[in-house]
Amino acid sequence: MNIQIQVTAAAFVCLFIFFYIMQPKLGIASEALFFRMLVICFVTLVFDFTSIIAIVYSDRIPPFVTEFFCKGYLVLLVVNCIFALLYTLQDEKLNIPDVAFKIIFVLTMIDLAAICASRIYYYHDKDFAYSYGTAPALTYLGAGCLIIGNLLFCIFNRKRMTKLRNTAIISWMSVWTFSALIQFFNAKVLVVGLGCAMGSVILFYWLENPDSNMDKTFNCFNANALQKYIKYLIRNKKNDSIVVLDFGEYALNDSRLMEYVISEYTEKKRLKVFKNLGPEVWIGFPNHRELEEYRTLLKKIVEYEQIRMLTIPNVEFFKSNEDLTRTLQYLEITDSGWTAGCERILTEDDIAAITKESEIKHEILEAMRHDRIEAFVQPIYSVAEGKFTSGEVLARIKLYDGSFMPPSDFIPVAERNGLIKEMGNRIFEKACKMMRDDDLGGFGVEYLDVNLAVDQCESEELIRVFERILGEYHLDAKSFNLEITETGSIKNKEYVSRNLSAMKELGFSFSLDDFGSGESNLNYILQMPVSVIKLDKNMIDACEADSDARAIVRHVTIMAHDMGMKIVAEGIETLGQLNRFTDLGIDYIQGYYFSKPLPREEYVRFVHEHA
Repeated sequence: MNIQIQVTAAAFVCLFIFFYIMQPKLGIASEALFFRMLVICFVTLVFDFTSIIAIVYSDRIPPFVTEFFCKGYLVLLVVNCIFALLYTLQDEKLNIPDVAFKIIFVLTMIDLAAICASRIYYYHDKDFAYSYGTAPALTYLGAGCLIIGNLLFCIFNRKRMTKLRNTAIISWMSVWTFSALIQFFNAKVLVVGLGCAMGSVILFYWLENPDSNMDKTFNCFNANALQKYIKYLIRNKKNDSIVVLDFGEYALNDSRLMEYVISEYTEKKRLKVFKNLGPEVWIGFPNHRELEEYRTLLKKIVEYEQIRMLTIPNVEFFKSNEDLTRTLQYLEITDSGWTAGCERILTEDDIAAITKESEIKHEILEAMRHDRIEAFVQPIYSVAEGKFTSGEVLARIKLYDGSFMPPSDFIPVAERNGLIKEMGNRIFEKACKMMRDDDLGGFGVEYLDVNLAVDQCESEELIRVFERILGEYHLDAKSFNLEITETGSIKNKEYVSRNLSAMKELGFSFSLDDFGSGESNLNYILQMPVSVIKLDKNMIDACEADSDARAIVRHVTIMAHDMGMKIVAEGIETLGQLNRFTDLGIDYIQGYYFSKPLPREEYVRFVHEHA
């Protein structure tokens, strides 16, 4: 009797089930589905060798017993294939219509009913025993269609599935196909059950090995498990809560506190503890009651040990794992409230703000892709010459409906997401195009002001990029004045100063923007190669009612002139402001009194009319 292979395979799968039960698990859908497949595989193998025994002893036992085990084995083979397809289709990246599941379910039920109702025959000799007839044929038909469908689905969706998952499932289905073909063409070689067992081994080692989810150093779940866990919660709209503990850089050298917290909360059976990349520990709570029970204790640790704590009351806030990652990145960059020794509670308003940021970032990228970033110019009036001798070039994003996104919306987003450098380079190129194509110099425009972002100032490519653009348009650097703003976000002022000094040698001039906004100081004027100071609109407004502010402007103007610098007053909106700042000795006037920022064509028309 050839049951050795089936018994060995059943014992092997039974061992897998034992080890799988003993390992900690995340409690996600794929784990539960895989465990069911292991159990069904084991039961299938039991029915496989039991059916062989029943065939051999069919003359001594009731016919219905033999038929029960033989057809039961065939039915279980089809059920195995159904669970295999369900395992494939539960990939989080695949959106399968409900109607497809219903059609597969109905067709499978019809096939199973036909197997149970069809005739089956048996053969055995001293070495072999097997069944044949309509029922086995229908089994091959149903299981074959499901396996081929699974293979084709993986092949056609390989770009939407993760590469490892796609490869593992295709290998799994290939083993099943190979073993089924062997048994189909030689009924005496009963290897289909072995193929099922080998498929389970493939899934275990490539996708469902609980050991791959464990951090061996801290004896908790690792970052890989955290990604799976978050995806499961979000996809299934779970309302679990999460606490993120950031132990800071010192934990990289002394991890005792982190080890203590992990060991303490790993013992709580209903909680999930993850050691994420870096010094972060994530704790998953199945409900709000569990969260509130342990939150007070965690806050005491946070306050005493001066670590950071982020509480996410409900994972339903997020639509995807990427949303959660983006939220953490956003808080790192923008949120001064997420500091050491404090708990930061994430709210729906936070999510709304982050969602808006994501939408604006997408709009910026689309605008860059389709060249919808336009250059507006605000004229600048020279008091000494009595005419418009320059203009400040400003970025605007044109929306599909023809309107323009306010710069206050997209500039901060572009800065936070590393897009401002590319945007600045494009605006400089558009400014060059204007100087070359619109004959601005012929109508009294000596140069254009172009804003230089911090990322551009710190870029090693700044000089090379600007030189290339100037060369393409055959322009001199003296045609442009670059505006820089003092900000605490500059990481290396010495490097920026050297970078700007090299740009000055090329012929660029520089102005210090937003002077008087609260950031600027005299040391910055001395450190940077600026020749123009632009007074911020807040200072302009303060001069309306505050004599001290007017005195400050007067002294700053005298100081600037003594240093060979010029002064620009931004935000001039009335005739009274114009006269007042002209009397104070301001060199240039910029503001709505003369003109708002204008599209390129309107600015060209403006300077032509006022030449």
